[in-house]
Amino acid sequence: MMSRRNLAALLVLPALFVAALFVMRGSSLPFWQVFNLDPDYYYLLNGLMIVEGLAPTDVSHPGTPVQVFIALVLRLMHVGQPTGAVVDAVLNDPEGHLTAVTTVLYPLVGLALVVMGRAFLRATGRLAPALLAQSALDLLRAYWRKYRPQGGWLFPGREAGRPISDYTAQRAYYEACHLAGIPHERAHGIHTLRHCFASHLMEAGTPLPVIQKLLGHSSLSTTSVYCHVSRALLGETRSPGDTLKGATESAPTGARA
Repeated sequence: MMSRRNLAALLVLPALFVAALFVMRGSSLPFWQVFNLDPDYYYLLNGLMIVEGLAPTDVSHPGTPVQVFIALVLRLMHVGQPTGAVVDAVLNDPEGHLTAVTTVLYPLVGLALVVMGRAFLRATGRLAPALLAQSALDLLRAYWRKYRPQGGWLFPGREAGRPISDYTAQRAYYEACHLAGIPHERAHGIHTLRHCFASHLMEAGTPLPVIQKLLGHSSLSTTSVYCHVSRALLGETRSPGDTLKGATESAPTGARA
């Protein structure tokens, strides 16, 4: 059974993602002046064609399902009205209808992220792969659409039914480091990503027991090896004595320590 802590963790990224979508929409309106805020006028008109019983003019990304979804929302907004009236209403107020469509769509995207995270958590028994899947949804979607991996593995190897080898993953890591301008002697190895993941979590204020659970360690001492504290974080750390001193100075005259 999924713990409350795991469920809460799986809600964080989707909630932030949905909030970011609404913020982006608010700062980008009206829709007609933005070319990369999906769904835009192009998908609205394709959805309107489906309302009319016509085939959409394009089925590329994000594909027919989004256009069908838009058609469904338009129909629900104008229940009982004839097709001609729906078309006239949408063409008279495309901005309002796009706003309504995105208001329904964005929370559903967040819900899809939660469902996907739960699926990964149940499949792997660990929280880290689930969080990674949520944060890399767009990349994974593009990868899946292009390669359609088979054999039960997201990253299959050359042999049927087997994942990619450690050597292949390591080589991909070094190639990524090279593209990022990181010298080979500083790249160390792909396991560095695990250390960085833990260190960034700790610098963000994540409690060590939570990091231990994410990494799958049985001992806190093992987790502490993975966490490397930055100098900036050390410099911001205050001594408990400094805190006590500040409290003493702010205490009213005559108060006992």
